[in-house]
Amino acid sequence: MDFNKPLEENEDLKGESFSFPTSCHCCYKDGFSRMCIVSVPFFKELIIMAFTCDHCGTATSEIKTGGEISEKGKKITLNVLKI
Repeated sequence: MDFNKPLEENEDLKGESFSFPTSCHCCYKDGFSRMCIVSVPFFKELIIMAFTCDHCGTATSEIKTGGEISEKGKKITLNVLKI
């Protein structure tokens, strides 16, 4: 698996779930990170990541975007004016 390639070129990652040991940022003992890539129709691909530490109980989760917004996707911007 080449994590340096764009998602659309890295077919090995799509639909797979990965788990790997990672050092905890609180207690520095080994915890586990889990990651998967999902594709949202008419939007883009998302990378979902979660970390848990069985030693201190720290847990984090993160969602990152990947790839491009599809040609049918829309960007909506809301400007709020202070009166």
